[in-house]
Amino acid sequence: MQVAFTYDEATLIALPGPAAPPAQTDAWARAAAARLADRHADGAVDVDALIDVLAHAQARAAADPSTNLLVFEPVTRAWAPARFTLVERELDAAEQRRFLQPAAILPPQRRLCATEGLGLGCSVTVLDEQGRGRVAWLFVVPGLTFVAALDPLAAPAVLPAAASVESTLATIRIDDRRRAASAAFDARAFVYPEPTEDLAWRA
Repeated sequence: MQVAFTYDEATLIALPGPAAPPAQTDAWARAAAARLADRHADGAVDVDALIDVLAHAQARAAADPSTNLLVFEPVTRAWAPARFTLVERELDAAEQRRFLQPAAILPPQRRLCATEGLGLGCSVTVLDEQGRGRVAWLFVVPGLTFVAALDPLAAPAVLPAAASVESTLATIRIDDRRRAASAAFDARAFVYPEPTEDLAWRA
């Protein structure tokens, strides 16, 4: 199945993954770094460092069927990897709960996230013991599950970097179709749980 999306080239770089032969990785990384640097004339982008980061990220993504991206947050100048994955089945209720209630040092923050292409989904934001942030999104549509993850990144960069990813998620289409949330996925129940629900979250 084809997952299509558009993104802001000033804050995101999509890695070619298996589509690029390993011999072309260095040339691709140099070109991608130069394009991003051209969009930030204030010298916010360390081109040499970015080339190295991209080359290593692409080497890891070369055998990954998911879509891998590198997110740049220009205010804090932080970088973070993002990953989009399509699962060709619906996660069941227990799997949904585990995804949206990860172990964390503070209570996970959940919120609704609606897109035209995937319907109503849910995101969860957590901090690890080193104070780094992780944001993950879950969309369950009939017969399919789409998940996205952004981590790790410094806490001050979490909100702006997540906003950049959410702008991209808003453009997602699977096989060029708009889809609605599955009847087996109640995103609101995770954001507004019943008072008696067990919300254990501690690591």
